[in-house]
Amino acid sequence: MNRIPRWAWLAGAALAAAAIGAWLFVAMSKRKEARQMESVFREVLSEPSSAAVRAACAACHVFPAPDMLPRDYWPTAIRGMFQIAERRGVTIPVSLDRALAWYVLQAPERLPAAPGRTDAGPGRVTWRQEPWRPDDAPPAAERGPAVTHVQMASLLGGSGLDILVSDVSTNRVYALRPYAPEKKPLVVGTVSNPGRLAVTDLDRDGAADLVVAALGQLKPTNDPVGSVVWFRRTGPESFREVVLADGLGRVADVQAADLTEDGRTDLLVAVFGWMENGGLLWLENTGGDAARPSFVRHVLDSRPGFTDVRAADLDRDGRLDVVALIAQEFQQVMVYWAGEDGYRPEIVWQAPNPDWGFTGLEVADFTGNGLPDLIVTNGDNLDLTVAKPYHGVALLENLGAGRFEYRHITAMYGAHRAVPVDLTGVGRLGLLVSAYLPPSVSARAPGPPEALIWLERVGPSQLVRRVLKSDGVDHMTVAVGDATGNGRPDLALGFMEPGVVDPRQAHRGAPLTSWVSLWRNLGLEGPPTRPAEAEVIDWRAGAGSDDADQPVRIPAASLKKVSAATSLRSASAARRLPRQ
Repeated sequence: MNRIPRWAWLAGAALAAAAIGAWLFVAMSKRKEARQMESVFREVLSEPSSAAVRAACAACHVFPAPDMLPRDYWPTAIRGMFQIAERRGVTIPVSLDRALAWYVLQAPERLPAAPGRTDAGPGRVTWRQEPWRPDDAPPAAERGPAVTHVQMASLLGGSGLDILVSDVSTNRVYALRPYAPEKKPLVVGTVSNPGRLAVTDLDRDGAADLVVAALGQLKPTNDPVGSVVWFRRTGPESFREVVLADGLGRVADVQAADLTEDGRTDLLVAVFGWMENGGLLWLENTGGDAARPSFVRHVLDSRPGFTDVRAADLDRDGRLDVVALIAQEFQQVMVYWAGEDGYRPEIVWQAPNPDWGFTGLEVADFTGNGLPDLIVTNGDNLDLTVAKPYHGVALLENLGAGRFEYRHITAMYGAHRAVPVDLTGVGRLGLLVSAYLPPSVSARAPGPPEALIWLERVGPSQLVRRVLKSDGVDHMTVAVGDATGNGRPDLALGFMEPGVVDPRQAHRGAPLTSWVSLWRNLGLEGPPTRPAEAEVIDWRAGAGSDDADQPVRIPAASLKKVSAATSLRSASAARRLPRQ
């Protein structure tokens, strides 16, 4: 056996020593780096630092907790907030890097699944679905449906309700007549990016007219592209366009009501705008020529982000109050109480985070106590596209004397519209809820997708969830009413091609080809059924035992702070609103 030379032993020992030295150097460097990082983390999360970030991030809206979004989404959100603040001339007293580190270090890797989404089956109502596509629709390869609103109302005076459709793809408003299949759908008029509609006899000639909230542009913009357009009835099936207000931000909603009880129809207008150029308006009808009435514009609220507006006597004092939903960073349910000296604004509910995503508002006596309740949905997912477990449907129960109790009903990803309806004739209202999700979110959302659910009333305050449609979560709007004239409530479901909203979210498969799906109600079939495992939602009890289903209560200090930050002006400080 050959002996290993001494020099080889020495070289090997030197190499081993060098390797050990290098390892020790790297280990010590990493330990030093770890200690430095730990020191940075400790400093970022220290009480003074946390207090500074909390104060900075709650200066313009309710404080967003780190668990509002997954960790990977916070860089985009924080940078966006700093950009908005800079655009508005607001100085944030902490650096972007500090705020970003503070949120990323505490945010979860992913959001939890939405609770309580059990399915009790389709129920007893039988349906026949009929797709509709306008004759003047663009080729599917060019542009799919972009239905922003469907509504059932008597516009043309038929034996059933007309289905009114606002479509951005064709920039037209249609009237479908399922009660008269021999009659083709009517094109009421052409308007730039039509939104919600109000059927009213504006000129008091005995014929129903149509007032349209025109967005002007579907994609976000601060430009004054919105308008309010009146399609005045000039014949049995003919209308003439009259622009009542223009130069507005994107107009999301319009409602007709005689707020002053002078016999003239006033208009309430929800202007979304974008980061600015929004507001809540009252167009007071002061008379004039019947073909061109005069309106005085009053500003109820000058903030951007209004999505919905309604008029209702909420406190039963004989005056019509105004209730509105505002999104953007505000995320509030607002009531403007009518009084002797005008309107008094009040935040009746403040969402717990600025990404709540309000999408819809309906007013109905859901609880049966004789007072109008407020039904709201939150499911906007067009900005930070991730499935959010706090999206869903809620009830603001009207307790009287100006008091409302928030009651969570159910979670639903992308919830957009909740329409109260009694489908089974039991004399108690349930809810039909439609949802819209970008495909990238729908594909990653936990559990099966839900495009349309029926919350069937099974007790005084009990509901069960029935999934009526699960394929394609493409429905920003749904309407309910007797469209066929047979005495049963039918439903109409509007389709929104995701690629129209955001080209990056276009369907990877076949494009959508239906604009509206009419669900004809064929009646009830069989006895009531409910699987044993189906959860019964009791909205008075908080809809189950999960903490996420309990009523959300906002500290009074937060409400006071947000209220003090709003810029509101009385609509009619010098006038008196008469009692009805």
